[in-house]
Amino acid sequence: MDFERYANSKIYAFFDVLYKLMVINILWFFSTIIGFGILTLFPATVSLFILIHSIIKEKEFPLIKSFWAVFKKEYFRAQKVFLIFGLISIVFYFNLRIYYEQIINQANFISSIGFWITILLIFLFLLTLTQLFFMFLYFPDFKLFKTIKYAFLFALAFPFRSILILLIMGIGLILLMVFQILIPLSFLLLISMITYLSIKIMTPKYAKILKEKEALTIYDYID
Repeated sequence: MDFERYANSKIYAFFDVLYKLMVINILWFFSTIIGFGILTLFPATVSLFILIHSIIKEKEFPLIKSFWAVFKKEYFRAQKVFLIFGLISIVFYFNLRIYYEQIINQANFISSIGFWITILLIFLFLLTLTQLFFMFLYFPDFKLFKTIKYAFLFALAFPFRSILILLIMGIGLILLMVFQILIPLSFLLLISMITYLSIKIMTPKYAKILKEKEALTIYDYID
């Protein structure tokens, strides 16, 4: 009786969610490392979002089996998106570097305008990234460019929440850089925690605008 009361308590529920987030974080970390980031980062992150959204919805499922089920099913779609975002990132990097060097060596109006336009585009790019994986949750049938287009549009539709997610990500990164003793936290919990907070932040807005459209859960991937 005491065990049943404990199992139904908020303390048990908290540690149960914490345990699941840690396992998923470790799975994400290892699957990303195995593919050197380039081959597995986005598919692993899609799995991360689907599983954590399922936890928020209080679904019960086997963690490892479920992670790989989503990973395999969404791999090629996620990789196509990664290639586009990777190419855009490279273009922004070289643009920013060229304009910055021009400003340092011989500042002029064109290089200054180019620099700040690139900064603005990078900001919009990062905002789009905050919404990208929600497209896998809510729009599983979208093709490549429609996925990116709607991620951009939702980022503009919810600018303050998108910025809030960026701030959370930035704070997490700064804490790791300042307090290096926390680096093991990135292996155990950090990515899952940021994803958990992001879904909590965005779900009410998506529910309001999409009305009766339900986001995917792990039950859409496993029997």
